[in-house]
Amino acid sequence: MTVERWLLAGVYVVTLVALWVVHRQEPRTVQAVFLFQQCLSWILGLLVVEVGLLEYPVREFRIATRTSFAFEFLVFPAIACYVNMYYPRTKDPLLKFGYYAAFASGVTVPEYFIEKYTDLIAYNGWAWYWTFISVLISLMASRWFYNWFVAGEHGRYGGT
Repeated sequence: MTVERWLLAGVYVVTLVALWVVHRQEPRTVQAVFLFQQCLSWILGLLVVEVGLLEYPVREFRIATRTSFAFEFLVFPAIACYVNMYYPRTKDPLLKFGYYAAFASGVTVPEYFIEKYTDLIAYNGWAWYWTFISVLISLMASRWFYNWFVAGEHGRYGGT
């Protein structure tokens, strides 16, 4: 088994354990955020890959999709769940932005090294700062969805 396959296996194990931990807090909300982020990252991931900006030379489903199943459908949605469950609701706006930036950095830095030293991802016209910006915006969108979903559960905005 190659280094890339071992990395993918490790990512699956760590992410599934992390999901199990966060899922125990608010299962319904975590599931909704997870599915929302899967949809968003699937669309954006496919767009970036189809345009040719990113390539995943080693991936799980070579025939089914050209994106990284692990990242688009498991890792990033799990990260979005943690962002939303531990969001600093009562803090000042600068700290809230720093929270998003910290999580976006936590995705961008490992991706940079994975791109540089493995065949899991290849930048073709892409750069680390595009990852940072897209992750930051996606996490903010998931927070918007979280607020809408939770408000609907509690009867605001016409929900039941």
